[in-house]
Amino acid sequence: MLSILIINRLIYTGVLHAHLFFYQFVYFSVYLVFFAIIPIDYGENNPSDGKAIYDVLCDGKVYKEFD
Repeated sequence: MLSILIINRLIYTGVLHAHLFFYQFVYFSVYLVFFAIIPIDYGENNPSDGKAIYDVLCDGKVYKEFD
């Protein structure tokens, strides 16, 4: 999230020009952080990153590697 704020500040101050690359970087960074943090179970033994971390810390559950 810090990188998003830095990019936005550099664009605002004129150090970087507003460009599609930076908008896409910020968009996908927010998207990735948002969906990685939310603890969702996507099906049988397919948790989101947040759910896997929660399960390991609270229950000590270990997931098998994906084939």
